[in-house]
Amino acid sequence: MESNLAAWMVGGGPRSADPHDARDREQLRAFLESRRAARAERLGLITRLRQIVQPNASRPDPACCPA
Repeated sequence: MESNLAAWMVGGGPRSADPHDARDREQLRAFLESRRAARAERLGLITRLRQIVQPNASRPDPACCPA
């Protein structure tokens, strides 16, 4: 028996694309992307709050730094 045919038979034969699986994969991708965007926005918000609370923490003092 040809090895490709055997692999095809062991793999389950012909498969048609299931639209439900494709929809689930697309929704999962969109969900993960929205979580990444929310995480990036949250980090930006935390950084902005730190700058408000400690405005001089991000800028070094030129008097104490060697030139």
